[in-house]
Amino acid sequence: MARMIDQIRASKLPSNMMQFAARGALQVAPAENIEILVHLALHNKVFSDLARMTLAGWDEKASLKVAADPETPQEVLSYFIAPDNLRPKLLPTLLENPSVEEDQIVKLASTAMRDTIDILLKSPRVRASHADFESVSEKTGGRRTQGTHQRIPHVGCGCELRRNRYR
Repeated sequence: MARMIDQIRASKLPSNMMQFAARGALQVAPAENIEILVHLALHNKVFSDLARMTLAGWDEKASLKVAADPETPQEVLSYFIAPDNLRPKLLPTLLENPSVEEDQIVKLASTAMRDTIDILLKSPRVRASHADFESVSEKTGGRRTQGTHQRIPHVGCGCELRRNRYR
């Protein structure tokens, strides 16, 4: 029997079933439900908004399990680590998943706010990374009272990822 996600990709489900899918109400495993929701959010004009809202409120335990699994489809991992869809509780788990590509982490760091930068700096994978991280210290705004920066290893770029404290 074909997986439900395959039927959705092939547009073989009636509209009422697509509505159930966009609400995460199909009788499938949580990981497949998340994969279906991500597919709808990214590729279905009719149900994308509902799927995005459903994903935003999806069960944290199930989401963490999917975020930690290296076998999770790349589309799902990319969706979860995208700055527009980022759930802070999932970030530490996503950062340590080897299937999340470094360029996605670099992209996130380039637009990160202070809370996200703090999480990035605590990640063993980011700290050991050879990716080029640009300085993001000025993106948090506010008045700097005490600045600290932490050097992240890079391949020949000399860039720094800085964490600043503001009053």
